[in-house]
Amino acid sequence: MKIGTNVTQTQVNVDKSKDNVASTLDKISAVRALKGSDGANLQVADSLLNQLSELTQGVANANEAVGMYQIADGALSSVSESLTKLTELSVQNGSGALNSDQKSMLNSQVEALKSSMSSALSNASYNGKNVFQSGSFEVGQRAINVTLNSIATSDIDIADTKTLQNAIGSVNSARESIASSINEFSKAIETNLKTATKMQESESNLQNSDLAKNVNELELNKSLLNSSLYANSFNMQQLQKSVSSLLY
Repeated sequence: MKIGTNVTQTQVNVDKSKDNVASTLDKISAVRALKGSDGANLQVADSLLNQLSELTQGVANANEAVGMYQIADGALSSVSESLTKLTELSVQNGSGALNSDQKSMLNSQVEALKSSMSSALSNASYNGKNVFQSGSFEVGQRAINVTLNSIATSDIDIADTKTLQNAIGSVNSARESIASSINEFSKAIETNLKTATKMQESESNLQNSDLAKNVNELELNKSLLNSSLYANSFNMQQLQKSVSSLLY
């Protein structure tokens, strides 16, 4: 009786394992059908992919903008150092003790610094384009507009401290604008990456629908089925031996 009970139970296990295998195969078939023929879901997935592509390009554009304005800030940093030196020369120029040779040497330093500032500003370029100009950057689903004007250095006169103060004010204002723009681009990059990650997950779910999980489940159910079949075969052999011993 005990062996008969075991045979019955193992047959139940076999039937259950077969059902589980069939069910998992149905899930995998459904996923494949979705990937190949479910137009509605594929249309949504394609739309997500298009938006994902837009966001990805937006991140690239924002990164380029950050690089571009970092170059601009570097040039302005150099100009700021030159303006500090010019301020010192302006004070020195006010000394009545300077002779003509010293005045001439001082003026030569001034012109060299002005030339250096002009070169720093004109040579500040990104991808062959001068960075001191207006620009509009598509960063995904919106645009960031930046206006960055160059700094006039030719009008600087150390005998007129107002021209120095104006130049210093322009540089500080430009650097503040750059810092603000870089911060805005950085936030856009962060937002786009978070949104892109969520879209990628949504698109993946639509097109794959836990395919890997279902395949793993299939392998497990196949193993359970094989174990159940083996157990059923063993119990059937034991049952046959018991029946034979009763007959002979």
